[in-house]
Amino acid sequence: MPFYRVIEPTLGKLRYRHWQQQGLRAVAMLLAIALACGSGLYLLDSSMDPTSQRLFNAIWNTANTISTLGDLTSLTHQQKIFMMVAMLTLMTGASFTIASLTGVLSSPEVMTYRENRRMERVLAKLDGHVIVVGYAALGQLVAAQLAKDGAGVVVVDRDEAAASLAADHKFTAIQGAAEDEATLRSARVDKARAMVVTTADPSRKLTTTLMARALNPGLFISTVGDDGRLSGWLTHAGASDVVVVDHLVADALVSRLRQGLAQPAGASYEVAQRPQMPVVGREGPGEGPGG
Repeated sequence: MPFYRVIEPTLGKLRYRHWQQQGLRAVAMLLAIALACGSGLYLLDSSMDPTSQRLFNAIWNTANTISTLGDLTSLTHQQKIFMMVAMLTLMTGASFTIASLTGVLSSPEVMTYRENRRMERVLAKLDGHVIVVGYAALGQLVAAQLAKDGAGVVVVDRDEAAASLAADHKFTAIQGAAEDEATLRSARVDKARAMVVTTADPSRKLTTTLMARALNPGLFISTVGDDGRLSGWLTHAGASDVVVVDHLVADALVSRLRQGLAQPAGASYEVAQRPQMPVVGREGPGEGPGG
């Protein structure tokens, strides 16, 4: 699935412009050959027909030659020789031009550039969406829940693999640093109704919050904090809600504990089974880290 790259592939842009220039040259060459063919047929026409009729015949036979349609048996011997040379020139030039244009257009850089152009049209229509910064484990859960609730989700991650994964999960994805103004503008932060910052890096988290608040003063910003001074700094930076994960886990554990203690004495407790985790990089389940 396509995703938008904030850092535009310069090489692809240059090659795409080169492709456009080659395309214009090909059209110009085709018009020049058509003009040469028409002029040659007109000058070699020895009939006594009126000038307008001879000019029309030249244009008609030129169109037949270029389109490979029609009957050219009415041409004189000199006209047929001239047209054979013209057709050979046309086929040689057209073959070379088509081969070069196809090669440029199918290069990875140009395909990426064209993908960006298509994604720009998608991003231009964004309005009232939620921006999820970071697409690691937490970001994936947040984006999936938001999508389940019917919200439009735009995922921003600086890692290409993460952005590609978000696109595969049917989200509008942007590869770029969320703390950069260009990235947030590409995500249409000015039109968004909320943003969730799930990145782990404190400085990037703080800078992203500051930048988003500056670009959209009315944006609801939810971010993950900690028990230290970071939560306070995030609030000062403009975060609408700072969630401390340790507090949420502690509340959940205590809530479950209270439910368990509220059961009658002698009641049997259900033991949660720990899922069997796969062992990565080792053939036998009994081998330890040291081999």
